[in-house]
Amino acid sequence: GASLATVAYPGLKAQRAPSPTGAPALARQHGRVVRALDPQGILHVKGEDWTARPVEGRIPKGAAIVVTGIKGLTLEVRRS
Repeated sequence: GASLATVAYPGLKAQRAPSPTGAPALARQHGRVVRALDPQGILHVKGEDWTARPVEGRIPKGAAIVVTGIKGLTLEVRRS
C-alpha cells in the first residue's frame, strides 16, 4: 500500500531525471594523459579521448589526472 508508494516514488523520480552526458558529466572524473599537456594535449576519461589543459604547469604522458573544470570542449585538469 502506502509503504510501497513511499519506496517506489523516489526511484521513479530518479529514473526520469536526465543523466549528465558529454563534458559536464566529466567534472571530478579521473583519467590518464595520452599526449602530454604542454600546454594542451589529449587525455582519456570514461572511455573517451578529450582535449585538455592543465590548470598549472605541464603534465606528462601517462600521468593520472582529475578533471577540475570545463571550458567549451576543453577539459581543465590537475594531477591526481
